[in-house]
Amino acid sequence: MGRAIYEVKNPGLYSALKRMCGKVEVSQAGETATYQAVRKTALDLGSGKDPPIWDVKGGERYIVKCPFCRRDKLWVSYLAGCSMESKNGLLNFSRSLIICYRCLFNEDPLRRDIFWKRLKENGYDEKHRSVREAQTAKVQYSSVEESSAAEVVLPPMVSLKKGHCPDRVLDYLLNTRGIDPDDLSLHTGCGWSDHPAWATDPVGRLIFPVWQNRNLVGWQGRALDEDMERIEAETGKKVPKYYFSAGSHKERWLYNLDIARWCPIGVLVEGVIDVYKVGQAGVGRFGCTVHASQLKLLKDIWGNRSVVYMPDGDDPRAIETGQTYVQQWNLRGLFKDGAHLCIPPKGLDPGAMPHANIVHLIKQQTGIDIP
Repeated sequence: MGRAIYEVKNPGLYSALKRMCGKVEVSQAGETATYQAVRKTALDLGSGKDPPIWDVKGGERYIVKCPFCRRDKLWVSYLAGCSMESKNGLLNFSRSLIICYRCLFNEDPLRRDIFWKRLKENGYDEKHRSVREAQTAKVQYSSVEESSAAEVVLPPMVSLKKGHCPDRVLDYLLNTRGIDPDDLSLHTGCGWSDHPAWATDPVGRLIFPVWQNRNLVGWQGRALDEDMERIEAETGKKVPKYYFSAGSHKERWLYNLDIARWCPIGVLVEGVIDVYKVGQAGVGRFGCTVHASQLKLLKDIWGNRSVVYMPDGDDPRAIETGQTYVQQWNLRGLFKDGAHLCIPPKGLDPGAMPHANIVHLIKQQTGIDIP
């Protein structure tokens, strides 16, 4: 099949988005937007801080995977954050010419600022952002982009809906963990597998894909407590609660890293359900041990900011380990604004707490606000 080749209207923005978000789909390629000033500010003359509000319609747009909700719903106008000379002077187009139709992060000034900061880090120079200059570049895109074959294969899964997965799974999530299966599936991409890929372990599991740097690097399977107890009673053998994909290198991963890295603070917890309850700032270490490669990831992303370490409150050893880690990290000065310990109430782990309670507890113990 032939592939149409186009020159994008804003190569600088397109290239930065591709480096930051991965594949970029171009809509209305080559079309020029129409625009009209709704409110003029000093920025129209090339000075001032607040962008003017423009009524921009149509034109080329770039569609990428949203870094906050990981859905292919983020649309970016080629004019976003650009300047353009006109007979009336310099026109500056607002950064607000973006929208994620799934999570609407663009309506949150803090997350929008984080998005533009990361875009700048990926080469979108706002000091040289005029469309006229951008159009002199020779950046091209293909209407069909090549993608490498996936090395990780997810087990066969069914959705977490009544009639699709066993009722005991929905009961476990709803009544034991207090989790809405639809919401869990939406935010983690998980499903239920009754067909395990491990021949010696006939237990179905909740399957959680693990993404890092936009690549599927593995998956984690979580067995239900009642299934583990039943198999042990029938066979006398203990069933592992967790199973990782073959060839797993979980010590290199931090669950939810691709989303959490966009938050000013990272909250380090043990498992996937803990991360889900913490929210977008949470990252999971897959156990109570922080491996060297995981610590390097934390430092690379939040070294000039801060991290919160949140152990399980129902495991005294995990709390002692967390205290040791935080003390060592602060002695080494790994995080500019320090590492902070947040201990849940006795007998609770973050996965058993509502998100609002976790936010309040972190604020109460560390003074830090998380989204």
